[in-house]
Amino acid sequence: SASTGRPMTVEWTDDSRRLGSVEVPLDHDDPSAGMTTVRLRRAGARDPDRRIGVLFVNPGGPGATGFSVVDRAPLIFTREILQRFDIVAVAPRGTDTTVGSVSCLSSDERAELESSVDWSPDAPGEPEALEAQIRAAVQRCADDNAELLDHVSTMDTVHDMARVVEALGEDQVSYLGVSYGAPLGAAFATAYPELVRAAVLDAAYHPAYDPVEVARASAVSEETRVAKLYDECDDNPDCPIDGDARAAFERVARAADTQPLQSDPGLPPVNESAFYSTIFFHPDVYRGVPDGPLFRAVADADTGDSTALQRRFRDTVRFQASLPALIPINCIDWPYRDSSPLPIDLPEQLADDSPLLSSLFPAPPVEYRSSSGGICEHWPARPEPLASPLSADGAGPVLVRGSTEDVVTPIGSAEFLRNELADAAMVYVESDLHGSYNMSTAPEHRCA
Repeated sequence: SASTGRPMTVEWTDDSRRLGSVEVPLDHDDPSAGMTTVRLRRAGARDPDRRIGVLFVNPGGPGATGFSVVDRAPLIFTREILQRFDIVAVAPRGTDTTVGSVSCLSSDERAELESSVDWSPDAPGEPEALEAQIRAAVQRCADDNAELLDHVSTMDTVHDMARVVEALGEDQVSYLGVSYGAPLGAAFATAYPELVRAAVLDAAYHPAYDPVEVARASAVSEETRVAKLYDECDDNPDCPIDGDARAAFERVARAADTQPLQSDPGLPPVNESAFYSTIFFHPDVYRGVPDGPLFRAVADADTGDSTALQRRFRDTVRFQASLPALIPINCIDWPYRDSSPLPIDLPEQLADDSPLLSSLFPAPPVEYRSSSGGICEHWPARPEPLASPLSADGAGPVLVRGSTEDVVTPIGSAEFLRNELADAAMVYVESDLHGSYNMSTAPEHRCA
């Protein structure tokens, strides 16, 4: 039930009722453990007489507050949506706008963790060095967040959202979630179907998606990106890479694996894993920015100057570190912590699925071999996986959307979530962007 047995209210901190907070139990299973504060941001419906209700929004992460979505609502939503809905973001547990935020590895610490050891250990001593680094990083996270680490699961946030619905005085809300916001919305609609009027789950994925299938789906999406990179450069006479793009990318990958690249000692070095992250998880990939700067960085690194590549890796790490709750939420949600290692023949399967990717990175990153990159299997907090199945049975209509070439949340993971829902429609968007809801003026995004 959404009720705590006492009246729930929003404490608004400004006259426009734009910023507010709700007191909720720290532990929803044990209210005697004390209370914590959940913050919310609201943009009121512009036409109150035609108001339909509240639209909850969450842009993902995990760990993004969604407050920027509210602030940028006129750029994201249609006039009709803005007129008829209050756009409301509820800050998830552990994010930097809740009382008691978690912190897990600074930007410098993340860069060191990724670039100081080989995440595809294939030489004597490398597995042991990787294990030691992971354990040290996990211990730092645990030491910094001892009181909160057990209380930042997605289900904690789901129960918080139900309290906020009650505090707002609403019978139901609608929901838009992107990336991590998709399973968050599915979990909310599963636990509290009576509160969900309708939901759109964009760039969807499922935290309980089988690790082998995750690896294979990711490899297929990454294969598509690598092939497009090679073709884009080879077909463009202005591409800064001299000669065959594939050969240049592979030379840089081999060099980084042999000895981390660090032309600029003031920037973090780039090893094979850092090069992998820079190709697939640089913020430009999320935003759909053209790959010219990546080609220039690879061309420079291929001729002995890794400065631009190091700078791109630094920016990738800073982008990841901007969500300090990402690792704690992922690990407490993840249901495979105590499962068996992944099949030993998985690298061969990946080579069949993605020959270009496997040629670029012959030894798969460790997340393809063990539990969530090795970090979550050492996580000290108790796991709290999402309900299974995420059925949303009894909720209003649910629409799942996935971009066919999204490398961040592969289309296979969106299909997995769609198949688990009791009654949902699936829309495929022919795009390589992460998310499709009003992402650009391209026809496929306007249509979607």
